[in-house]
Amino acid sequence: MFEGKKIGVIGAGNMAEALIRGVLKAGLVESGVITACDLSEDRRNVFAEMGCLVSSNICDIMDSDIVLLALKPQVLPTVLADIGREFTNEQLLISIAAGVTITAIQQAAVSARIVRVMPNTPMLVGEGVSGIAKGRSANSNDIEMALALFGSAGDAYEVEESQIDAVTGLSGSGPAYLFYFAEVLAAAGKEAGLPEELAEKMACKTVTGAAKLLAESSDSAEILRRKVTSPNGTTEAAIKIMQERGLRDVIVAGVLRAKERSEELARGE
Repeated sequence: MFEGKKIGVIGAGNMAEALIRGVLKAGLVESGVITACDLSEDRRNVFAEMGCLVSSNICDIMDSDIVLLALKPQVLPTVLADIGREFTNEQLLISIAAGVTITAIQQAAVSARIVRVMPNTPMLVGEGVSGIAKGRSANSNDIEMALALFGSAGDAYEVEESQIDAVTGLSGSGPAYLFYFAEVLAAAGKEAGLPEELAEKMACKTVTGAAKLLAESSDSAEILRRKVTSPNGTTEAAIKIMQERGLRDVIVAGVLRAKERSEELARGE
């Protein structure tokens, strides 16, 4: 699928690094066909250590078959205004910039084939979740390549672009929800009488252990919860309080607000 393909990376940040590490670990391409462009020497050095070619000049990636646009959303339009017209219909552009629509990218890169992706930070440990949407100019092979690339650093799913904001609210922002839960869980442990350091360690391990169990079990989250919740036991007492105080509604409202904010960003608000 990737034979003879050159990959260019514009913006050599953590997410791009996570993706390329996954790609190389999966053996999809050799490091020598990847060129990473970034103004930061430190970031270029990270990619150089992986065996990739590096440059501070964006022109050096313009002949790539696949170009990963891994820039912050406020920076991407400026960059595309400078170079967008130089891309051809022989090139696939993959954008991970939150809130920047395929239409906005296509207006700047008129001829390119475009795929938009919403990944999340667990890509950094090979456990990412990515929603992948195909632009009108892209084809089925483009989607297959994007699924393979992002699937090398976790799980990747094809979605409609109209669903990208929902993906953002659920999995894109989702890790922060879990980190916040672990933060609060540790604080509760401290309030219950545990030393702060021990409470933090136990909260972290509880969250990661439960997540691993969920990932490896054939049972749904609901079934696993019920298995842990003995009638009239401590867990049931805690769950009842959480339900009575509206935890479910708070989580749903948070996800929906993140989705709405993603939509607002796409409108430039």
